[in-house]
Amino acid sequence: ADLSATHYIDHHHLSITSLAKEIIRHSENNTPTEHAILIHDYVRDSIPFGWSGRFWNETASDVIKTGRGFCNTKSSLFAALLRAVGIPCRLQFVDINTQILHGLVDPSITYELHTYTDFFNIEQQRWCHVDSYIVDTALVSAAKEKLVQENTIIGYGLHRDGQSEWNSIDNTFIQYVTNSEQNEKLERPLTIHKYGHFADIGAFYEAADQHGVQDRLSNRLFKWIFPLLIMPRNRAVENLRKR
Repeated sequence: ADLSATHYIDHHHLSITSLAKEIIRHSENNTPTEHAILIHDYVRDSIPFGWSGRFWNETASDVIKTGRGFCNTKSSLFAALLRAVGIPCRLQFVDINTQILHGLVDPSITYELHTYTDFFNIEQQRWCHVDSYIVDTALVSAAKEKLVQENTIIGYGLHRDGQSEWNSIDNTFIQYVTNSEQNEKLERPLTIHKYGHFADIGAFYEAADQHGVQDRLSNRLFKWIFPLLIMPRNRAVENLRKR
């Protein structure tokens, strides 16, 4: 299952296979570790942080067309590219404090679904956990500067102690930084629930519906409203990125 294609992780799609080949073409030693890091850095910086009108409802190949993404959609793309080159991975779903988006979005809820990736290091035969591909380097730099100025722990799309450089060995997070001592200063915990891993985000929401878990941001009303909200959200991101 960690290499299988799903509706959202459509790694057999021509745009995914072609892109994966192009990314790893620059590998010096042609190892799975190098391939993973190259894919990570591509997803981080070539697909800048932002939203589309379809919110989470995009396949990995859709994300390439959109040219931007956030945790749910960039995780689908990251997983698809990894699987396209034979690297096992899976997606984990957790709740995260919506103050992580302070300064970019005025959230109406306290927690929202966050996605990160379990990556299998083939050479070391062990799993590690990563979401450091979610926020592009330019935004990381500007956002951390703002957080320091405001003496704030989370906001502008990331955690002040988050890292965006990844070595394919260590657990590395830019948003889901649960091991920071700074988290004790947060008004509410960084996370309140871990849902575990699912085949893709569609499978998560299908399971949530079956178990009566309210799908907070995918109801029909929100699907109509969200496209109207993305322009100011993306404008706020772009303005910060250009600081």
